Amino acid sequence: MPEILWLTRDDVADSLPPLPEQFRCMREALTWQSCGLAETPAKFGVHPPEGRHVHAMPSLLPDGRGLGLKWLAYYPKNKAAGMPAIFGLIVLNDPRTGVPLAVMDGTVITAARTSATTAVSLEACAQRDAVVAAIVGPGIEARWHLGVLPLVLPRLARVWIVGREAAQAERFCVEMAATVPQTLVPTGNREEAVRDADVVITVTTATTERLLELEWLKPGVTAVVLDNGGKETSILHAVDRVLVDDRKPFREAETLSRFPAGVPPIAAEIGEVLLGQAPGRASDTERVLVLNSGIASCDVVLAAEVYERALRMRRGTRLPQ
Repeated sequence: MPEILWLTRDDVADSLPPLPEQFRCMREALTWQSCGLAETPAKFGVHPPEGRHVHAMPSLLPDGRGLGLKWLAYYPKNKAAGMPAIFGLIVLNDPRTGVPLAVMDGTVITAARTSATTAVSLEACAQRDAVVAAIVGPGIEARWHLGVLPLVLPRLARVWIVGREAAQAERFCVEMAATVPQTLVPTGNREEAVRDADVVITVTTATTERLLELEWLKPGVTAVVLDNGGKETSILHAVDRVLVDDRKPFREAETLSRFPAGVPPIAAEIGEVLLGQAPGRASDTERVLVLNSGIASCDVVLAAEVYERALRMRRGTRLPQ
């Protein structure tokens, strides 16, 4: 049996393709999903108490592009103990033979594919002349999103960073100021930031706390909710258009249980917009809400790219089977 390649977090980070290539991978995965070319079941898993979950996320990509599984643990209260909230592993198999090829850290893949999927979603529906963005939650995902926004919002000049406390946001802005040309504005006032923003992204561990109010969202805004979208009860059924990465999870009992006000009408998948089958927005004044739940085809296509690059770069450790 061939050896398995083990890729640590640093191996994965060093083997990530450049952002334009990550965006290409996400466009492919999202369009495969909407065309039915990728076999990607809805997430399933186990649920330890106190809002924790561990999900299994398999996907088979078309044309031999990839076969894999992400095993992702989400423990939001870990942050209070100084530990990461998310742990993940990805297993890749040869789609022709089923032979295991690699096991790799999945946290970097998760962060990269999440931010790249947001970028592609914004390409599909955000106003191209957006000047102001607001990121609610100054954590790891905020760092990754800050890196992709300038590539898809060419006129972006100012980014609000919202923390539970202003000091938390201030620390983030000091750390990240040298990495982006945009002005970073820290605040603990969520309403102030959201009212000013053309694009709003929530990336927090607040799975039950409502973060957005309809009256804060200006006409033409694009809001991307990446924590539990079901908590946003004031906007779910009031925005003009709702887009998702995949409709299937919104028919599953687990997802439905997260939406106490009911799942809002879904206008289209992002892949359908990319394929020209549906509009991303119908007017400059529409309030568009993006609810990307995260799909395994996006993880697997990026993990397959990382694996191929790692082979070329001679990264990783060979393990006997």
